[in-house]
Amino acid sequence: MVLVTGHSDPVPMRHMNEKRLKWERLVKTLGGTDDIPKEERWMAEDDRELEAVVNKAREGMAFFCVK
Repeated sequence: MVLVTGHSDPVPMRHMNEKRLKWERLVKTLGGTDDIPKEERWMAEDDRELEAVVNKAREGMAFFCVK
């Protein structure tokens, strides 16, 4: 039997993914980044934060039982 459970809350990861997807849609529809408000821009810091929250959400605990 192998039991693996998630350890962290995936909600921050979901919010970061939604922000990134919104950014990508805005860039495609507006054709550039000049008209996008600063609070909606996707920056390098956001990439690092997304990577951190994804890693945190992926952390987990595992239990192995061999008979």
